Amino acid sequence: MGWLISWLIAQLDDYLIETTLTTVLAFGSYLAAERLGFSGVLAVVCAGLVNGNVGSKACRPPPASFVQFLEYLAFVANSLVFLLIGLERQHPANHGHMGPIVIAVLAVIVSRALTVYGSPG
Repeated sequence: MGWLISWLIAQLDDYLIETTLTTVLAFGSYLAAERLGFSGVLAVVCAGLVNGNVGSKACRPPPASFVQFLEYLAFVANSLVFLLIGLERQHPANHGHMGPIVIAVLAVIVSRALTVYGSPG
């Protein structure tokens, strides 16, 4: 699948479609490997290595605004993962203090966003 996506990317000249194809590669290789009884995680790693080594020569660099948008999405996803992990943890002492906990989590997320994206450079 990595070689196929690399070949498709070489035929294209649109960074949005290239990014979409690499996402399809990740999900598709995982699902195909799981369906065939192999490790989905190892299939994604192998497909990514093949695509990264072969396909990276064909990809043109995306504009800076798109890279900044992807960095923002990574920041939001990272914040949500840690928030969901914290909410999944059932600790009896936290039940009476959910309001202050949510305010503290939001304050941390906002302050991190301000320091990461508000600093020059």
